[in-house]
Amino acid sequence: MASSRESAINNEYDKSRNGRPGFEYVNTQILDRLGITKYKTEASDNFIRIMPPKDDTVMWAREVWVHRNIGANGVTLLCPKKMYNKPCPVCEAIEAMKAANASDDEIKTIVATRRYLMFVYDVRNDETIAKGLRWYDAPGIVISNIVLLSKDKRTKEIIDVCDPVDGRDIEFVRKGSGLSSKYEAFNLVKTEAIPKEWYANIPDFDDVLSKPSYDQIKSEFDGGVDDSGQDSQPNDNGEGNEPVKQDSVSPSRRRPSPDQEREEPTGETSDQGSRGEVSSRGNRRVAEEVKPVSNGVTSSVKDKIEEIRRRRGV
Repeated sequence: MASSRESAINNEYDKSRNGRPGFEYVNTQILDRLGITKYKTEASDNFIRIMPPKDDTVMWAREVWVHRNIGANGVTLLCPKKMYNKPCPVCEAIEAMKAANASDDEIKTIVATRRYLMFVYDVRNDETIAKGLRWYDAPGIVISNIVLLSKDKRTKEIIDVCDPVDGRDIEFVRKGSGLSSKYEAFNLVKTEAIPKEWYANIPDFDDVLSKPSYDQIKSEFDGGVDDSGQDSQPNDNGEGNEPVKQDSVSPSRRRPSPDQEREEPTGETSDQGSRGEVSSRGNRRVAEEVKPVSNGVTSSVKDKIEEIRRRRGV
């Protein structure tokens, strides 16, 4: 085999295992193979049932920290610093931007935000149920409202909303879109037990998280471009971001079983190497690629600030 082709195949292999950097922080290749599609809330009433993780010692939602609006494609990537205590080129750039006196509005467009990943069924009606298992990228306000309802005020007993037998459907209302989204009127609804087929093959959270390397993140941040060759606007799925500083009974419905069972993911995403290896590589890249300019601000940071200002129309 030609060495150049071997290298190309190896690069594609790494992308497939790590998940291609894109508009989501999950490995959509694995989820697509399992037939798990994304759940999006409606700007009206919403009805979901959260599925139980395989590990009964963990929360039904996985906290994740992501950087949004990265590069020309406006991609969403996991923050390795917040998630795994590893070097993050975006966080490093944010510190440099602060030193360059970038405004808070410019910085907050790329600062790490808290999101939650969970697997749900849309139980609005038979048609939405038939779509099968979905993955939900939820803002912190949704999780906190569900948690606050998960303790009986009279008996003080904990309510496990994801329990297959004694769990609850969750009703809530979304108003607005994007950063103006508001979530309210949360309610837990006791219904019949859910079919085992719904939760028999739930993947582990960590198996579907996309973990790009330091260099992949830096490449996207420093100039990833979309297919048209022009800058893209930040992706907006109508559900907004949660700022880093924020800490974050109805009639029963008939539930038909899904037409087919899901298969489990066949492999884990690869790790990013030791912190020392990534850090030293990152330091060399910064030393080689960032050139000072006369006003004391590095050229790459200055360009990044200008890019953010262009997007905001400043």
